Amino acid sequence: MKVLVCIPLLSLLSLATSCGQKAAVEPEVPKPNWSYATNSCPDERTLDVYNDQEAVVIQAGGPGGQYCLAVDTAGFAKMSFDLRSYLVPIPASALPAQYHIVGTHVRLTGRKKSCYGLVTSANTMAIFGYKLEIDAVKPLTK
Repeated sequence: MKVLVCIPLLSLLSLATSCGQKAAVEPEVPKPNWSYATNSCPDERTLDVYNDQEAVVIQAGGPGGQYCLAVDTAGFAKMSFDLRSYLVPIPASALPAQYHIVGTHVRLTGRKKSCYGLVTSANTMAIFGYKLEIDAVKPLTK
């Protein structure tokens, strides 16, 4: 005895297309390319230019870590930033000591460079942070 199973063609097509749908993809994290020996990276280029851009001081790796800046205003309220948001001043002395207070809002003039991987954090087991060349940092006055 043969049993014939009928599956409507529309159902098969629906199943085939739903299997082929892609989930939302997070932006790719860059591969670390930073060299401490040269304070640069291969094919270094400017990714973004900041002119009096509001930024906030953050600290990579918690207390004792390197002071960085973030310009991602979406993270300001919670002080929570994607690892791709960390901008690391090179040289570190480019961010004056008076701004070494986490949560301080400043006005930044400078350039985000393509060099990535300036911070290593054992806490997050990650290598992150873009090179930041600072021309000026001023207090934020609202």
